Amino acid sequence: MNPRREPSSPHKRGTKPRALHFNRTMKEEWLYVRAYASDGERTAALAAFLNTYNHDRPHSSLGNKPPASRVPITSYRVQPQPKMLDVPQIEGLGHEPTLFDLL
Repeated sequence: MNPRREPSSPHKRGTKPRALHFNRTMKEEWLYVRAYASDGERTAALAAFLNTYNHDRPHSSLGNKPPASRVPITSYRVQPQPKMLDVPQIEGLGHEPTLFDLL
């Protein structure tokens, strides 16, 4: 099998309806649900959304079953990214602080 990649037209709606529908769902159920205090909080919420979307949320196109029900290995779930350390601002360095600047 040799799948061909078909680029979508940038100004033509309806060429990739599944991707457009997923993007809309992601915005409505994750991105615009609330204001996030930080990038880390938003990333953790994305992992929770993807797990719910793929493992728990029924999809009418799949007979009201989640997408993970169609895959033999259903135990894998998205893990949140590790939280990045907050680097303090150091005045007058002239460059981004490194570990040695913080010691």
